[in-house]
Amino acid sequence: MGRMARFVERLRTRRNGSREDGQAMVEFVIVFPVQFLFTVCLMQYAFLLIGRIATDHAAWIAARAALVACQPGGNTAQEDAERAAEEFLTPVTGRSQRVPANVPILYPGWGPMDRSTQAQAKTRVEVLNVGSLETADRVTVVLHHDFELVIPVANYMFVAPWLPVFYWPGVGPVGGGDPDDLAASAQYGAPHIVLRAERFVPKPWKDPTP
Repeated sequence: MGRMARFVERLRTRRNGSREDGQAMVEFVIVFPVQFLFTVCLMQYAFLLIGRIATDHAAWIAARAALVACQPGGNTAQEDAERAAEEFLTPVTGRSQRVPANVPILYPGWGPMDRSTQAQAKTRVEVLNVGSLETADRVTVVLHHDFELVIPVANYMFVAPWLPVFYWPGVGPVGGGDPDDLAASAQYGAPHIVLRAERFVPKPWKDPTP
């Protein structure tokens, strides 16, 4: 009798264990896609935040380069501002190959900078008051950079037109099918977000009166 009771108890334990295993599998199937999507979106947001910080600083660097070029005797403010911003943004620029055939940025002893042609194609710099620096007290630069989203799945989530606009801290509104983002994505064949930054540097000297 005792042997039969032990046999029945083992069957019941085995049945309960199988039921718990099945329940765990169902929970995993339900939870894993949500957890995976949350993780990749968080990773893409981290990269996007780095791009946002880099774009802000590149605008300041471009304004400083334009200011140095606009000292008495200088006349290459626009070119110097573009070169400074492109050099700084090269490390955070994606590797999309559908870009114009720009000349790579060269460094003596190092050769061409990796992704420098992409940085040149994706970065646009405008020195606002370069024509009135004799009377202006600052140099202002507006910079646009087409930032490539590189995390699979999440990159399309950030530009999908059928998703609502999300406000990411430190980045700003993202999503909702922004026309600029969609145009950049179509141009390079990969999801991109257009980051914008405006910075100025005060002019610490006063131009001589003619």
